[in-house]
Amino acid sequence: MEASVDAFRERMKQPWLVHEPMQAAFEASFDEALKTFSDLPQNGRVLLAECDLPRFLGGALAALALRRAVFFGNEAWPKTAWAQVAEVLRPDVVWGKVPGGAFDKARNAWDGNLAGRWMIPTGGSGGRVRFACHSWDSLRVSVQATAAFLEMRVLNACCVLPLYHVSGFMQCLRTWITGGVLALPSWKAWESGVLPNMNPDGFCLSLVPTQLERLMQNRTNDAFLAEFQAIFLGGAPASEDLLERAREAGLPLAPTYGMTETGSMITAMHPRDFLQGDHGLGRPLGHASLELNEASGRLCVRSNALFQGYYPEVPAKHEVFETGDQAELGERGELLKVWRADDVIITGGEKVNPRELEAELRRLDGIDAALVVGVPDTEWGERIVALIQMEPGRVLPGEVLLKESLQQCLQSYQIPKVWIEVDALPLSEHGKVDPLRLRAILNSN
Repeated sequence: MEASVDAFRERMKQPWLVHEPMQAAFEASFDEALKTFSDLPQNGRVLLAECDLPRFLGGALAALALRRAVFFGNEAWPKTAWAQVAEVLRPDVVWGKVPGGAFDKARNAWDGNLAGRWMIPTGGSGGRVRFACHSWDSLRVSVQATAAFLEMRVLNACCVLPLYHVSGFMQCLRTWITGGVLALPSWKAWESGVLPNMNPDGFCLSLVPTQLERLMQNRTNDAFLAEFQAIFLGGAPASEDLLERAREAGLPLAPTYGMTETGSMITAMHPRDFLQGDHGLGRPLGHASLELNEASGRLCVRSNALFQGYYPEVPAKHEVFETGDQAELGERGELLKVWRADDVIITGGEKVNPRELEAELRRLDGIDAALVVGVPDTEWGERIVALIQMEPGRVLPGEVLLKESLQQCLQSYQIPKVWIEVDALPLSEHGKVDPLRLRAILNSN
């Protein structure tokens, strides 16, 4: 399918959204957006900040059909995030609603290079908003690779992830391009115990580990989840305990690895392999290959689905993208483990992997979830801090008891020096660390 008004109207002759009212709202929004965007210059910029899902999709596809540049935004972003966007972007039209702030900055090095591009937000290590530039062609490559991986010509999806994020939007594109159907149930309703009004048979579902954990706390979800064709799990590391419980429940998990810059997932484990007891994040999909940089140890990706650079930095064509992750590859090229290269904590000259330490903490009686970070320390270089979320009705044991429990499985330098009990870990809706909330917790303790 090409990206054009005629091609998209032809696609609309087939049902797309599962529920008819949503389909009608999407088609009306697509027509409205075409009229709104048609008067923009060829390099016109659309800022998409629409929380209504059919209107979001109508605006996104209309902008692409007209070869306008569309920047994905989130109406619920805090004012600080929108202030960052306002520093680098002056949109020609806002589709949706942006809370406050004027967009009056001058254009930058990307002028003349944005026609027909989707600019998808991604957070840097400092928590600043920037946009990864993708084209219809780069994301279509990812769609085709996913269909080939599942050995399916048509992909159906149930999406409960944010559409402004690559993990949510790619589910929409997979169904749109392959002629499948898309369900957009309310995550809040499902999390509270109301099952989506749909038959999951033949559908793919994408979740982050936090979502899977919450759904599995209600065992009535198990049978429903087990009916999906595949449940792609990514966005953040999943604990071995969660994976084992999912395997015991017969859930067709497909652990994945990917990011905004790679157009969503580039490795995945097939559900049948997961259920047979395989571990890791699967093999590269057909459009990608992996290698390790011998000097930095970081994971490098080759793919036709790679982004074309970050906005507002100078555009760049990436043939090989060096991620910020270090990894362990298996003998068959499968991706076994991944960890952030800049996550390693160096304390007293010793290196500590916080993800491995978190896994050990979760094994302690009463601990529901844990987050380990390093903070600057004049004596140690970095001081290990553990944020602990206890199970309901439990309280954090004393520091002496915690140390005694950990000394059986950890070296002394690996044991946290500061313990902070929290009601909930400072994680975003994608299961990743929210730097602003984390900083607030650390500053108050």
